Amino acid sequence: PETYKEYISKKWEMMKTSEEYHKFVKREHVDKFYDFLKFANQQSRVLVIKGNHDIDERGYYDVKKIQAINNCDEISGRLIKIEGVNFLGFSYEQTHYLRQLRPLITEFKDRSDILVTHCEQKRLPIAAEIRPQLMIRGHYLYGKFKVEGVPTVLIDDRNYALVYFKNKRLQKVVQVTSSNPEIYQEAYTAWVSKFIKEKSWLEKWLMTL
Repeated sequence: PETYKEYISKKWEMMKTSEEYHKFVKREHVDKFYDFLKFANQQSRVLVIKGNHDIDERGYYDVKKIQAINNCDEISGRLIKIEGVNFLGFSYEQTHYLRQLRPLITEFKDRSDILVTHCEQKRLPIAAEIRPQLMIRGHYLYGKFKVEGVPTVLIDDRNYALVYFKNKRLQKVVQVTSSNPEIYQEAYTAWVSKFIKEKSWLEKWLMTL
């Protein structure tokens, strides 16, 4: 007999083929994504990498469309220099598969100042082989660490980071959360201790939080 998990999985696959589903995705995710880029580009230069929920289906995630927006650059697998600082982007897909990630490590090692990535946790130590001044990992979790000695800031949908450079050198990183700071900090402190104990390649980074 079919298990509940198999039933839900089958229903989910059926739903994803429906026009109603695609209308919802376009309205709630795709259109809002491009609207945000058109808003953000009025304030600053915008660099974009592809995440694990950014799908190519029906042209939803369109590199040419992103590049056509003024002050926006899609940098997955690309190096770009802004005011003397080299930014490199690694998408989720590029880091998920080692056959894609390893050649990128070889190509870009020691060439970037800031690596922006959407990689999984387990891929952070490999991404650190690039040896940038800073890694910025957007996906989930929060905090500032050193990964194999490389300063790294983790951000999610509830916080962001302000990165300060001077004379092309990293000065400090400040994280800001939209959640209740006291509650968030308490949760952060609790899981950081456990997280660090589990990861031999990870250490707490004490630059200004």
